[in-house]
Amino acid sequence: MFRGTISRVSRPASQPKVWTFLDFEAPEERADELVVTLASGLLTDDGWYADFEVGDQDVVVFADKVFQYA
Repeated sequence: MFRGTISRVSRPASQPKVWTFLDFEAPEERADELVVTLASGLLTDDGWYADFEVGDQDVVVFADKVFQYA
């Protein structure tokens, strides 16, 4: 089961006026499932992405690409 929160904050004029943050936790063994779910739901327009950590790895997910790094 995934748990989390959603929040919105204001940003400087050079960035979008409202950003939406989803903060959640999930078991590490479900990371691949999370990547697939996020990649299929993110928009390709306007730079939508998600990032999270699995152990000592950072994972960044876009609609069409996934990056992992230490």
